[in-house]
Amino acid sequence: MTYRSMIAFAATACAIAAAAACGADPAAEAVNPWAKRLADEGVPILDGAVYKFETPRDWAKLTPAEKATVVAKAAEKSSPARFAANKPDAPIRLDIAPILDATKTRRAQRLRIAFLAYGDPERFKTLDAKLLVPGAGKNEPLTAAELAERKLVPAKTDVLEEFYAKSVTTIDDNFQLTGITRTQKYQSTDRLLVAVAYDPAFADDREFPARWRYLKRGKPLEPPFPYTGLGGWVQAVRHELTADERTALKLGPTDERYFVEGEFLFSEPTKWYGLNDYLRSKIPIAVEEAVKSLRTKLQP
Repeated sequence: MTYRSMIAFAATACAIAAAAACGADPAAEAVNPWAKRLADEGVPILDGAVYKFETPRDWAKLTPAEKATVVAKAAEKSSPARFAANKPDAPIRLDIAPILDATKTRRAQRLRIAFLAYGDPERFKTLDAKLLVPGAGKNEPLTAAELAERKLVPAKTDVLEEFYAKSVTTIDDNFQLTGITRTQKYQSTDRLLVAVAYDPAFADDREFPARWRYLKRGKPLEPPFPYTGLGGWVQAVRHELTADERTALKLGPTDERYFVEGEFLFSEPTKWYGLNDYLRSKIPIAVEEAVKSLRTKLQP
């Protein structure tokens, strides 16, 4: 996957919810245990520290007034009317922050994203989870033999599905990341929650360890370097419409509104660009393009 498609993870979440932090939710374990673990235990980043993700909020537990407050918070950097517009290029909320170590050296980049999307609920129900995870369409699922060798039995219920894959990520055409990702997708009629991250259990996997390499003319160079700290979650929830809103937005009788929220983290070795925050400048455009694409996919 390219850097653009990696950033699309946070954005491609295109049917997901708000940018503010949410409190711990014990019920989250029943919905998506991997998302809960990312919040409770976090993921290690390159300096040995641990980053703990926010717990995705349970939209169903919020009152209409609380939901309106969440959306208003997400829209505070633009006008509420523009943020709520039924347009592929409507504004999004994107917050980018460096994760610093004790010496104030940047070790990772954290993204939080929020936006609204509109579309056909049938398309929402069949939305391919590959659109919402790093390396969409380029991850190679572990085979039955590879799962058995690692004593893995992916979870699968009516609403939850788990995947393990060998992931290859390209950063800015200069660096390659490889590792085993664990993904869990929860999907109900009104909610889609996808959590994905390099699984620390396989950081030093015999066949596919978590590593980064320099790229030269598209080819990875040796030696590889240890890598950890890639992952996040995205959530899409149905945000109820009033009759007046449906009319004002010129929506069809079956169209729905979805509130999108996501949080994403990737470690940034100092060997990449030193103190130069070069990658940060590329994030907004990549995210906006990914959101526009996903909004379009939800349309009938």
